[in-house]
Amino acid sequence: VTVKVYFDVAIDGKSAGRITMGLFGNAVPLTAENFRQLCTGAWAALPAPPAALHTGCADRFAIGEAGGSLTFEGSRFHRVIPGFMIQGGDITAGERSQAFAQHSALSYTRSSDGTGGESIYGKTFADESFAIKHGGPGTLSMANAGAHAVLAGSQFFITLEATPWLNGRHVVFGQVLDGMDVVKAIEAVGSDSGDTSKEVSIVASGEIA
Repeated sequence: VTVKVYFDVAIDGKSAGRITMGLFGNAVPLTAENFRQLCTGAWAALPAPPAALHTGCADRFAIGEAGGSLTFEGSRFHRVIPGFMIQGGDITAGERSQAFAQHSALSYTRSSDGTGGESIYGKTFADESFAIKHGGPGTLSMANAGAHAVLAGSQFFITLEATPWLNGRHVVFGQVLDGMDVVKAIEAVGSDSGDTSKEVSIVASGEIA
């Protein structure tokens, strides 16, 4: 673990607690840095990653193609399947969560419907490495985007059990360090279809010094 980040989560508009995650910056530096900056909403220019891993412009700020800053704050966990995983990170499509609207004075829209997402490197970037396995609950991994499912954006998932069938298909880049009780509370409002019975939103996110 090279960096620690957090989500403050609300379920049905009520605080559910904090999820603290450790990122594997040595093993997957591009993926870890993408997630860290989306947690902090940093407005700092990044150097371009290697061309083979980059599908966007060469030098960019953490500002989306639509003009809004890129951050997990205000987005929802839009797909929750009990016994499998909780998924979030759609930061570009859908409506901003009600909990975020109450929590923040910011006026820009945040997303939640699962159809969007964007990385700090551009719309997407190539899957970095499959070296780390989905070995148990609390594994933090990237959801795939793109026609060939080998591209990542901002969507991610946290596993609820070991999911070895995802090895070699999704990039593991972190682990839940604290707050699995919050993860389990999110699981409790999920369904086999992935729809949630209550809104689950990230009202704040950031880096832990």
